[in-house]
Amino acid sequence: VEDDADIRHFTATLLNGQAHLVAAESLAQAKALLAQKHFDLVILDIGLPDGSGLDLLPQLSALTPAVPTVIFSAQEMSSDMAQEISAVLLKSRTSNEQLLETIRSLVAQNK
Repeated sequence: VEDDADIRHFTATLLNGQAHLVAAESLAQAKALLAQKHFDLVILDIGLPDGSGLDLLPQLSALTPAVPTVIFSAQEMSSDMAQEISAVLLKSRTSNEQLLETIRSLVAQNK
């Protein structure tokens, strides 16, 4: 769930051949997609054009089976949300390898 086309393209390139990505550019798109299909992992930006990506956490927490959620954002987040999130990565401090390894690890744990 990312509104920045460059970040979506970068993530798709990084995961090319390793994962099938479905992009949502807004909270509304993400909510609709989550209601329609199951995902192995959600990569979530906090700052979206129609609100905070954190507003999706209750919907994600209610899914069965649980879906690992990675916050990948330029914005810091409060620690009180940490139990609902599998990983928090800041865009400015995360290497390509760290992002890729986090995604691989969480998907493997969830299988």
